[in-house]
Amino acid sequence: MTSAVRFQSPSSTVPAEWTDFAVVGALYLMAYLGVDFFSYIRWFGDSGLAPWNPAIGLSVALLIRRGWIYGIWLFPAVILSEALVRHEIDGWTARMAVAGAIAAVYIAAVLFLQRFLRVDPRLERLRDLLSLLMTALAATAAASFSIAGLLLAFHLLAPDALWPSIFRIWVGDMMGIAVMTPLILRLLNLRGADHDPQREVIPAEGTFIGIAILIGACTWIVFGLDSTDEFKWFYIFFLPVVAAALRYGLTGACLALAITQLLVILIMQWKNYPATSLAEFQLLMLILTTTGLLAGVVVSERFKAEAAFRSSEMQLREKQAELVHVSRLKLLGEMGAAVAHELGQPITAARAYVRAGERLAATGGAAVLPATDALRQAITQLDLAGSILGRIRGMLSKGTQHNELMDLRAPIEEALALAQFEATRAGVKIVADCGPEPTFVTADLIQVEQVLLNLFRNSFDALAGVGRSRRTIRVAIEAAAGEVQISVRDNGAGIAPDVGESLFKPFSGTKPEGLGLGLTISRSLAESWGGRLWLAESGPAGTEFRISWPIHAAAETRSA
Repeated sequence: MTSAVRFQSPSSTVPAEWTDFAVVGALYLMAYLGVDFFSYIRWFGDSGLAPWNPAIGLSVALLIRRGWIYGIWLFPAVILSEALVRHEIDGWTARMAVAGAIAAVYIAAVLFLQRFLRVDPRLERLRDLLSLLMTALAATAAASFSIAGLLLAFHLLAPDALWPSIFRIWVGDMMGIAVMTPLILRLLNLRGADHDPQREVIPAEGTFIGIAILIGACTWIVFGLDSTDEFKWFYIFFLPVVAAALRYGLTGACLALAITQLLVILIMQWKNYPATSLAEFQLLMLILTTTGLLAGVVVSERFKAEAAFRSSEMQLREKQAELVHVSRLKLLGEMGAAVAHELGQPITAARAYVRAGERLAATGGAAVLPATDALRQAITQLDLAGSILGRIRGMLSKGTQHNELMDLRAPIEEALALAQFEATRAGVKIVADCGPEPTFVTADLIQVEQVLLNLFRNSFDALAGVGRSRRTIRVAIEAAAGEVQISVRDNGAGIAPDVGESLFKPFSGTKPEGLGLGLTISRSLAESWGGRLWLAESGPAGTEFRISWPIHAAAETRSA
C-alpha cells in the first residue's frame, strides 16, 4: 500500500521537506486557479455556485497523495479563486470564512480516509473506491451546508435559494471529486516508484480512440438532434463508459468519464441551458460516473487477480519442475546405487571362481600357462569393473542434501498444492490435520515434499477401485512413542501380503510402467534425515504409511 507523506514537526523537519512543501503548494495554487478558471460557469448570479468543481477533486487527490498537511494550501486557493476568478463573494471576511470551512471539511475527510479507512491511493480495490465515494458524499454534503449557511449569514444568498444552492454545491463538488480524484490518482500511479509492468497503463491504442469517438457521437445524439429529448437519451452514454471500463479497467473508465463530463459541460454552456437543467444533468452524470467507476474497479481487480494467478501458476510450475528434477536425480542415484550393489555380488563371486581356476591351473605345469595368463587378465578386468562400480556407488550415494529447521506444515501444504491437480483428476479428496501449533524438525524441504508426493501417487493408484465419492486420503502430524510422525492414510483396498513383504526392495514394484524404486528412494531419504518410513497398516479398510523423526532431535532444533 502506498503511504501518504508523513509531515514532521518543524523542529525535526529537514529544509528539503519544507522546500518540497512550498514548491508543491505553489504548483497546486496555479493548477487550482487554472482549473477553476476554465471550469467555472458564471450562470448563477450572486450565489457564486458552479455546476462542476474539478478544482476540489484536484485538491482531494493532492491531500490523499501527499498527506493532509497539504490541505493548508486549500485555504489560500479558495480565497484567490474568489478574488481572481469568480468574483461572487463580496468581502474578505466572507471569503475567508468560506475558505476556512472548505479547507476544514476536506482535511477532516482525508484524515478519516487515511487514519480510519486506510484507503490505498492507488484505488486498486473495490473497498478503496467505495470508501472514497462514501467519504466524498459525506464531505461534499457538509461543505455544501457550510458554504450555503455562511453565504446566508453574510446576506449573500437569499433564503428562498438556500436549498437549491445546497443541492447545486453538493452536485458540483461531488462531480469534481468523482471524476477528477480517481483520474489523478490513477495517472500518478503510473509514474515513479509505483510503476509496475503488470499494472494498467494509459490507454492510447486504437480501441480507446474509437471509444472516445463513440462518446462524441453519443454527445451529438443527446444534445445535437432537435428531435431528441436530452434526458430521455442520456442513458446511451453508459455504452462507451462501460466499454472503456470493461476493456481498460478503472484507468480507462476514469478517462472516458472525464471526456464525457468535459463534452457535456461544453455543449450545455454553448447551448445556454438553464441552471436547473444543468444541475439535473450533473445528477445524471453522477450516476453515470458512479457506475463507470464501480465497473472499472471490478475489472481492475479481475486483471490483478489474473496477473497474480499467472504469477503463482508460473511459480508452481517452477516448483514442480524443481521437484521433478530432484526426483529424477535421486531416482538415478538410487538406481545406480542399487545396480552397483546388485552387480557387486556376482562380480565378487566371479572373481572367487576365477581365482580358484587360477590356483587349479597353476598346478598343471607349463601346459596351462596360457590359461593362467587368461585367468589373470580376467581377474584384472573384474577388479577394474568392481572399482568402477564402487566409485559410481560412492558418488551417487553422497549427493548434496540441504537440511534445515522447518515447520512440518510447510512441506505438507506444498505437497498438497502440487498434488491437487492429480487428486482432482483422480477424484480423490485429501484432508490434512496438522494441528494449530507448529512442529519443527530438521530435514530437506524438497525431499520431504517428494516423499509425500510419492505416497500420494501410490494412494491415487490404490483408490482407483473405490467409488469416486469415497476416495479419501488423510494426512496428519502426530507425536507418538518418542517420535514426530506424519501419517498418510487412504481408504483403498490395501496391499496384498505377498507384495507387502518386498514393498521397500529395489525393482520390486507392481506398476507395469514403474521401476519399483519409489518407496526404496523414499525410505532412503527418510533415513538420511535420521528418521524412517514404514508401512504402518494395510487391510480392507485402507493403507497407512508413516514417516518419523526422533522427537529429541525435533525438541533440540526447536529450542535452538
